[in-house]
Amino acid sequence: QMSDSPEPVTAPALQPDGSVAKPGLKFTTTGELLPKNQRTDKLLEGRKQEEMKRKKEEDERRLKFEKEEREKKKKANTAKKMKEQQDKLEQDKARRLMEEEQERSRLAGKINIISQHLKNNTSPAQYSLSGIELSTATVGILCNDAAHNKTLKCLHLGKKKITDAQGVKIAEMLAHNTCLLKLELEGNLLGPKTVLEFGRVLKDKNKTLRFLDLENNYLTNSGATYDEVNSFSDCLKFNKSLLHLNLANNGMVEECGERFVKSTDENKTLICFEFGFNLFLLDQIRAIQENLKRNKKAYDEERFREWKERKRMAAEEGAMRILVTAEQKDEIMKDEAEKTRIATEKARDAAWKEFLMESELEKQRLIQRLEEAAKMRKSKPKRKKKGGKN
Repeated sequence: QMSDSPEPVTAPALQPDGSVAKPGLKFTTTGELLPKNQRTDKLLEGRKQEEMKRKKEEDERRLKFEKEEREKKKKANTAKKMKEQQDKLEQDKARRLMEEEQERSRLAGKINIISQHLKNNTSPAQYSLSGIELSTATVGILCNDAAHNKTLKCLHLGKKKITDAQGVKIAEMLAHNTCLLKLELEGNLLGPKTVLEFGRVLKDKNKTLRFLDLENNYLTNSGATYDEVNSFSDCLKFNKSLLHLNLANNGMVEECGERFVKSTDENKTLICFEFGFNLFLLDQIRAIQENLKRNKKAYDEERFREWKERKRMAAEEGAMRILVTAEQKDEIMKDEAEKTRIATEKARDAAWKEFLMESELEKQRLIQRLEEAAKMRKSKPKRKKKGGKN
């Protein structure tokens, strides 16, 4: 049996008959000569195990190295892609800002006034943009100005030929605005992207919008897709502020109707849902109406409780005002009596002081007269007594 050895072993050459070859002839072997016995088998088995272990460790190190290299390349590629995306986003943002600034510089007339009022929080509670031409950049400017506005409550943008991309910007504006209560967008060119974005915003972003009108648009792209409207219906399961929703005449079918039935089953606040001129089934219409009636009943009961609470508080406030008025009247009377007493005492003290002063003056005058009389008596000559001496 042979095994690898670091140095070759030189042995005497043997003839075929077993005799030693001539000294001039030599041969070399490149292996280790071991006897074929049990001890050799164990030794070779141990060497084989060590060799297998060494190869396994080398394979594990190689695989680990290759995995680390792949991870490094993956991280580098991911970082490169993220940087490219970030650069692209920054470039797009810079481009949009430049376009917005250019468009803002061209704003004039009523739209410029509206933009300034929205930006400065000096707008009235309601704006209607009827008769105003709206470009894509103009809609973006108005959305940016209205995003953080605190005074606008109602915005009417009906029949303005607003496109699907512009509708997405309007929906994104609602993610930041916390004061707008009513938004009307009927009769525009809004599509699936708009209704999808509205669903995302109303699900967990906007908590203040009460009225949304999307009537007579293209939310299903004329029946080409229903996934976006179905996704929008899910927002009703989470939204607690929307009271009135209008999705009439948007090409919705019974698939959408079934989704809205499930959504209104869970929604407890929506009290008015306009869905006419859509292809809902009669059973779906009745189920939605029953859910709305349930919500309206709870809404009316809550408003009635609030009205009773306000009335009770007003009565308590009136009674408190009467009580406070009576107490104030008593306090005023007490203050007047105290003031009168103090004034009387002051007048009495003043009169007494005046009397004392007059008495003192009278006393001084009397003393003075007595002294003058005494002086006059001393100054008169003495009269002679009758029959007496001088």
